[in-house]
Amino acid sequence: MNDLEVGLKMLGYHKNPYPFYRKADLYVCSSYFEGYSTSCVEAIYFGLPVLTTRCAGMDEILNSGKFGMIVDNTTDALCNGLECILSNRSLIEKYKGNILKIIEWSIRWMSIIICLTLKERIK
Repeated sequence: MNDLEVGLKMLGYHKNPYPFYRKADLYVCSSYFEGYSTSCVEAIYFGLPVLTTRCAGMDEILNSGKFGMIVDNTTDALCNGLECILSNRSLIEKYKGNILKIIEWSIRWMSIIICLTLKERIK
């Protein structure tokens, strides 16, 4: 038995993953290949830092490492990244803070766009 068996529980398939995002501390994407990872974007939308292997689009999704960590596509690298993040609460908080800033920024801009659109319709 290793330490992961104590704190990790595999839940299987669920149609709606969103309640699990709310309870998680970290999203891990262990893909060898990705076109564009919608699940990583969703995790960030829910305020979760992401640990992912290096594959297509991840640098852009994680904003060059501001929203999480990208590791080489090996088991050892993924394990080391997981250990690094989970043993460093301040790193998790830093990623979450960066995510919160971009979400707040996006909401502000969306509000401005909606207001301008409504003003144009009223004219």
